[in-house]
Amino acid sequence: MRLNILFLVLSIFAIAHVSVAEVPIFDLAEEALKAKTLELEAWAPSLKFIQELRKIYIEVIKVREQVPDSPTELIEILDLFENIDLKPVCNSCLTFVGAIRKVANKGFVQKLIEKVADYACEKKMSKTVCAEAIQSYGDLVFETLLDRTVDPQRVCQKLAMCPHTRERTRLKDYVKEVLKDKPETNRPKPTNKGTYTVLQLSDPHVDLLYAEGAASSCDQPLCCRPEFGYPSNTSEGAQHWGTIGPCDVPFRTFSQFLQYASSKFDIDMIIWTGDNIAHDIWHQSQANQTLSTYEITQEIFKYFPDTPVYPMFGNHEPYPADQYDTLGNSSSWLIGELSDMWKPWLDEKAMETFKNFSYYSMVNKEQNVKIIALDTQACDTEDFFLIRDPSDPMHELEWLRKELYESEAINQGVFILGHIPPGDSVCYDQWSSRYRALIDRFTNTVRGQFFGHTHHDHFQVVRSFADNSPVGVAIIAPAFTTFSYLKPSFRIIEVDSETNVPVNYYQYRLDLDKYNKNSALTTLEWDLAYGFVEQYGLEDMSFESFDKLADQIKSDKDVARTFQFNHDSGAHSQGYLNARQTQKAYCEAKFSVYEDALKCLGLHAKASDVFKFAKQFLPGKWYSDKC
Repeated sequence: MRLNILFLVLSIFAIAHVSVAEVPIFDLAEEALKAKTLELEAWAPSLKFIQELRKIYIEVIKVREQVPDSPTELIEILDLFENIDLKPVCNSCLTFVGAIRKVANKGFVQKLIEKVADYACEKKMSKTVCAEAIQSYGDLVFETLLDRTVDPQRVCQKLAMCPHTRERTRLKDYVKEVLKDKPETNRPKPTNKGTYTVLQLSDPHVDLLYAEGAASSCDQPLCCRPEFGYPSNTSEGAQHWGTIGPCDVPFRTFSQFLQYASSKFDIDMIIWTGDNIAHDIWHQSQANQTLSTYEITQEIFKYFPDTPVYPMFGNHEPYPADQYDTLGNSSSWLIGELSDMWKPWLDEKAMETFKNFSYYSMVNKEQNVKIIALDTQACDTEDFFLIRDPSDPMHELEWLRKELYESEAINQGVFILGHIPPGDSVCYDQWSSRYRALIDRFTNTVRGQFFGHTHHDHFQVVRSFADNSPVGVAIIAPAFTTFSYLKPSFRIIEVDSETNVPVNYYQYRLDLDKYNKNSALTTLEWDLAYGFVEQYGLEDMSFESFDKLADQIKSDKDVARTFQFNHDSGAHSQGYLNARQTQKAYCEAKFSVYEDALKCLGLHAKASDVFKFAKQFLPGKWYSDKC
């Protein structure tokens, strides 16, 4: 910090056309500094900064071992400050930091960083994976590091040498503003006069290169492909309908799922919460990134031609994976391609919003429920664009608030869907805390929140800022893919027709062992794994019931064991959980902000949990444009 202030001092001398060697030695008068503080506040608002400036100036002067000979010399020095135009100070800083950035931007710096990254990567993954991943991510990561560390405007504002063009937006102020007009809690209760059926599909991760017989174990993150060879022992190879292991599912299994669901259920709407491409992120390119999404879309049209479908992409759809441009238009290719695919499902207003902002809302007129589809890349901790500016990306939360006000005014229920759950470790707390405030404010309006991403079966209770009571719940569906070591799953949600309140959901899984033993079978049937209300002995699917279940996970070993078995899609044996596993399941269910869950975990937290939390600090504070 002192070197930075020394640079400011030298800049002042340069502006005044006086070198340090020519300046008489003096002791800055305290009263003069106080008087100058008012003028300096525009670019150095802190008195502490001024005091630090005084200390450094004196240190520079003492090097010359001189002392002012007369009051006249002191007055001459003070006159320097009176005549300073502070704008050149900012310009000098911008020029200086810009020069540093130019040096840092030389190719050899990036190559050095890439070599270090490659060395670290190869400690855990194969050389091929590391090389291709660095090729995909290298430029973006390097540009982000430069922008974060040596961006002239950012650095000079941070050092208070240039005026801030944006105002800090504090979380507590945002929460207070959002909740100031919260009405009394009056959530509707199901009438039990009739229900309709919603199908939720999440994380299909269809692998178009899946090869039966290919090695199901390999030295790369994703296996079951021809490139890994074919073991002589067929039990070690990829199975016909899918493999419970580090593999995604073949397209034929997904097609069978749609055939089964269309014949088994009378589906009134489908919510599709993203992540459609396989997990081979080191192989991907923009040219093939949406191919799986296209094939899935066409197959849904085939089996559900007249059913309303509300889709949203996941973190794997951008290229490279997770890297959605929340600041500019470099990801517009993705939205353009998805818009063309999904045009038959979205009305004109929803399509226009989606094209411009990557999220949308649309009213299902038959059920009188508004569907709000969020782009959760706005909170993805692995999206490097957010490190440059995390402040309400794409103004999504501002838009969400307006949409909820509109529905509240006409007593219209709302379903919110998205990919990354708000309380997940890869969702920034600053975003999820503000999302929590909106759910708290509109607890009477938001009837359901549906997410995916984790590949697991669980939920997160959203709590009130006032008294910590439950005001909502994010219900998270398990993945359709087998990656990693899971059974292909989908969910049927039963909703009260008059209030749009979910009354139950039913989880279905595929018995892969059964069907792989006889791959000649051409028709698959999914098994009903459980009904939520019946499985856990609850009265309903109210927010209070979910909160009660979270408490039972901690207090009842049998409930905890059943919950964990379902959490893993029934792919693992029902053993009892240890103290850490139990506490982790409880905390993740009890809270919808990762920081709160981590605090709840306490001494049971691992280093990996702390590391995930540390990523929360990368982007820094939130700001808004000054009026």
